[in-house]
Amino acid sequence: MSNMSDLRLATTAATIRYGRLKMLLIFAVCASPVLLGTLAYWFYRSESTTNYGSFIEPQRQAVGLESFRGKWVMFTIDSPQCDEFCAKRLYLMRQLRLTQGKDKDRLERVLLLSEPGKAEFLTSGVESLEKVHEGMHQLFLDADQRARLLGIEGQTLSTDKTADKGIYLVDPLGHVMMRFPDDPDPSRMKKDLGKLLKWSRVG
Repeated sequence: MSNMSDLRLATTAATIRYGRLKMLLIFAVCASPVLLGTLAYWFYRSESTTNYGSFIEPQRQAVGLESFRGKWVMFTIDSPQCDEFCAKRLYLMRQLRLTQGKDKDRLERVLLLSEPGKAEFLTSGVESLEKVHEGMHQLFLDADQRARLLGIEGQTLSTDKTADKGIYLVDPLGHVMMRFPDDPDPSRMKKDLGKLLKWSRVG
């Protein structure tokens, strides 16, 4: 009788241990994406990384781009009179999106206008901007909105339409999180975008 009780106790203990191990394995499987994403996020942002774009600290909300929440957004700012420098940035944004392959639909492109109206190429004989850059959004932001977006509230915003020739990146949570140089290296930008899209669990 004692042996039977001991066997039952041993079986019960083994069942409990098995149940706990199963729960731990389920938890590990569920938690691993979050853990890996967090580790990758901090590793990617460490001083030893080779990211090309400059992280913006502290991150700020992308004023005027709230409708794009849930997507990655590349944006640049210019006037409706799109000169050669403006055209170059728009072309680069278009090509970078296309190079992301199956992830290209996770990226939106936005030209933020410093004046009301629709953007047009200044160069004569060129097809319309809307035709060349189908799918690109055009939005007007007033000076106050642009200053808040660029994190320069309280400063005098230059009236020079080429004052800021950078391309910015907004994450799916609506934060302006990265800025690329004025005359960027497309291959290095592509690498940065590829890493972010690979490790992102949203957008």
